[in-house]
Amino acid sequence: MSRILAFFFLIISFAHPYIPYKNEDNQKEINSVFIYIDNSFSMDADYGDGRLLDIAKEKARLIIRSYENKDFYFITNDFENKHNRTYSSSSIEKEIDNTESSSSIKSIKTIINKRKTLTKKYSHMYIISDMQKSTMRLEDINEEDTNNLIFLVPIFNKAQDNISIDSCWINNPIITSQENIEIFTNISNRSKKKIKDQAIQLKINNKLKSQKFITLDPNEEKEVKFNITYKDKGDLEGELLTNDSPNTFDNNLLFTIKRNNKVNISCINDKDENSSINSLFANDTSTYNYTKFPVNNIDYNIIANQDLLILNKIESINSATENAIKQLTENGKSIIIIPPTKINIEEYNKLLNKLGVNTIKSIIQDTQKISNINTYHKIFNQVFDGKVDNINYPLINEYIVTNNSKSSRKLLSCKNNQPFLSLYQIKSGLIYLFSNSITKEQTNFTKHALFVPTLLNIATQSITSNQLYNTIGLKDYFISTYKKTNKLIHLTNNQTDIIPTVKTYAGETYYYIHNQINTSDIYTLKEEKKEIEKIAFNYDRTESKPNLLSIGDIQKKTSKLQNIKIISSSLDNFNQEIQKSRKDKELWKITIILALLFFALETIIIKIIKI
Repeated sequence: MSRILAFFFLIISFAHPYIPYKNEDNQKEINSVFIYIDNSFSMDADYGDGRLLDIAKEKARLIIRSYENKDFYFITNDFENKHNRTYSSSSIEKEIDNTESSSSIKSIKTIINKRKTLTKKYSHMYIISDMQKSTMRLEDINEEDTNNLIFLVPIFNKAQDNISIDSCWINNPIITSQENIEIFTNISNRSKKKIKDQAIQLKINNKLKSQKFITLDPNEEKEVKFNITYKDKGDLEGELLTNDSPNTFDNNLLFTIKRNNKVNISCINDKDENSSINSLFANDTSTYNYTKFPVNNIDYNIIANQDLLILNKIESINSATENAIKQLTENGKSIIIIPPTKINIEEYNKLLNKLGVNTIKSIIQDTQKISNINTYHKIFNQVFDGKVDNINYPLINEYIVTNNSKSSRKLLSCKNNQPFLSLYQIKSGLIYLFSNSITKEQTNFTKHALFVPTLLNIATQSITSNQLYNTIGLKDYFISTYKKTNKLIHLTNNQTDIIPTVKTYAGETYYYIHNQINTSDIYTLKEEKKEIEKIAFNYDRTESKPNLLSIGDIQKKTSKLQNIKIISSSLDNFNQEIQKSRKDKELWKITIILALLFFALETIIIKIIKI
């Protein structure tokens, strides 16, 4: 049997056995060749064998030269309009030569979908990338995506070290003049080695304000705090810097801090004032402008300029007050409604109807514990450190039950799921409705530790605090405190001048930039020629952690997919492997080995068994 099998495999070897392409590629006409080069910032790295992007370009040229008389498509992460056409072999090489690194990042699914929009005909597709796990999610590819032959061409990094400035933030959303500011930043060591005395610098308005030296263990993330006193009247332009190579795109982070005016708060009282509210806001004159009026003596000129209006136990409102409240909600301001102690449901529902919130169905006298806190909402999402456990919750003795005809969100609710504090979106503004008068007879809420952060956060959220920075490519808009006018708005720096589309929602103004920002910088928002404010944009940190797919990872993730091949050789053998990958899978080497094995087995059997 050994001899028969040995001669069988030897004879089969001369017949050149092979496994044809699963999609019978050799019998299909290749109409075009599609080449994608990953030109994200991670491809800027040079670990001694040359810049990764340059290696990718050279491999793309070798791919082109292996095809004759074919149409070529070429794209990068930028998805430029000029690439929505076919190229000849000579013209595509010029496009490849002109390719530079970019802040844009595209997933492999997006790249495949782009090919589908450019051509429906059968083609070969080459994806040349350093195979970052964050973007090359091969598990997202389905069988429909592989109707065409796909060649994955990894450009592997030899090292995966990087130090990145990931983020920065401030804890106080309201910054007034001559104030000490705490600026926090998160620094990451993405390497397997310990980093000692890494310098982190803070610049304010292009001047070095502070410098710290930190030590980072392997794969450690560390929070660093800078304390500065900023006495200038204007807005603050900041930059955090470190020195690291070869990945440099995340070595700095730009931000702006806008000076806020004080929060304007007015309280309209019917009969009794709320001493807890008065002491909370009236005592902090550096942050709040707090005024109060009796319901029959309101200064509407002041009310018109308030950020937060509190209706404390008001039983009814006249048309002038109603118009003032409507104007505030249209301007994106906030209203707090505290019901009277004794409510005439029919009369009070007229007020609630005018304000656009749910009306009262009944009043329940029952002791309940306020035990549900919406920690996902921005009013509470930074109040608690970790899980909300083991809290001595406040109690209520009476509460209103409302009809649910209008949409609302529960911020605080009782154990029986009845809301204690509800939030309504009214036009561009916000209305907060308590379920009782928050007096000591009806609740101990004003004496509870939850009272202060609830009211203060409602107040601080009533003004639009500017984002410290925006991330390029993450969102196609930024939010500004500047309200929309009929004048033309520009966003500019030394190289860019774009006209954003302006929309207002939930009291905030959104400026859509239509993916026209691709360079990290501090831009100027202008109304015609008048400067409004500074807007910072930073590069996406997705590739800061160089987590790459290995050949084994790629093979495992694509094992169940047809028509995906991997070309992983160096430049010296790359052309040969291209030619090899486009042929049928030949088996003659395997059959020769099997023939030799059976000849060896026959020899062993003869020596063991004497015939």
